[in-house]
Amino acid sequence: MSKARPTSFFQRLPRAGQVSRFLGGSTLFIAPLPLPTGVSPNDFSGNILDVNDVYMDIGMVGGNKVDHAKFVIICILGLNLMMFGMVPLVYYGMMNGPYPENAWDGAMRMLEFILYLSKYTLFPMCLVLAYQLWYSTYYKSQHCPLRFNRQRQQLCYIHKKGAKPIYVPWEKIAAWLTSSTLVTNHFAMGQHDFGMGFYDPDTKLDYTLSFGTLHPMIALGQWEAIRAFMEGGPNATLSKAHHLPASQLLDEKRRLLHECYQRGLHSIFYVALWYLWHAITLWRLPYWIAESDEHYPHCPFPKEVEEWSKPLPRNQWTPPSDELRYQAARIRYAMRQGVSYADYINGKWQPETEPDLSGQLNPPSPTIPPTLPRRPRKGKDGKYLKFGS
Repeated sequence: MSKARPTSFFQRLPRAGQVSRFLGGSTLFIAPLPLPTGVSPNDFSGNILDVNDVYMDIGMVGGNKVDHAKFVIICILGLNLMMFGMVPLVYYGMMNGPYPENAWDGAMRMLEFILYLSKYTLFPMCLVLAYQLWYSTYYKSQHCPLRFNRQRQQLCYIHKKGAKPIYVPWEKIAAWLTSSTLVTNHFAMGQHDFGMGFYDPDTKLDYTLSFGTLHPMIALGQWEAIRAFMEGGPNATLSKAHHLPASQLLDEKRRLLHECYQRGLHSIFYVALWYLWHAITLWRLPYWIAESDEHYPHCPFPKEVEEWSKPLPRNQWTPPSDELRYQAARIRYAMRQGVSYADYINGKWQPETEPDLSGQLNPPSPTIPPTLPRRPRKGKDGKYLKFGS
């Protein structure tokens, strides 16, 4: 999700390592400058829509819609169960009370009250949840992906459909990791986000983009996938995410479940829970919702952006700044000495003498570590190959 606000926070760019604290959490800035993080690139959310020698597109995908739809279904069913479950509880309580002959009448009165109350509470809440599910699809159809142009060292951002494209220098983009904790009397729930932001001098607005993530290291890997592409090209990062059509996801998950069960990787108890969970979430309904989302892709880029995205002769490429080249070589040297990324950006590594990096200012393009999971590949018959084939 993206926001625009009339402030100038990003006009005074933060630096990597700067920490901003707020009630219940903190924000750690990891750019500028976009330095190597030392972690492997990842794309667990499947947000990489396209990668080539010129640009990388980052956007929303319909695969996440399945989980979103399941969440909405669970919330709606849970609200119904919570309210209408009071009827048998009242009946059972009165049957074991001093006036069991009034149990049925009491249960019917409770049902009437719940039906009356649901018109003003349950039904509107269900509408809000359904609207949220629809709006995420609508939002995607009204926005273009983020396009990172490696040859121009720029980001192209379009706030909404029909808006003027904003071109942001790569080294002027702020990136951060946000961690917060919601504490109640019964539990504590952590939330993590990966965000990017920049200041547009033409509109004098700050623009922020936020991506939810499960863990800070996953967020750091998502940023590294973008950073590695801008530094080393498509060979230095991940390829375009391969997405099965939503209509085939359930069958593929069920096939993998049975295959893992036959190999002894899953117990019969796990298989039973899997079927129970999908039965509660109405089996194929979330996948049908996600399939409908696939018919509403991101809005296309305007002709101006398509011209901007065309390859340039090598002598017209925008080179990284001297400061970025020096700091990238310096952090790589520090990591070889056992210094972590966090310690480096926090300024905890202060060598007695500065290392001689004159021969390392143009490091070779990094490659994907051999332990990084590879994307599934299709065979000649169109089916996905098994792992290791």
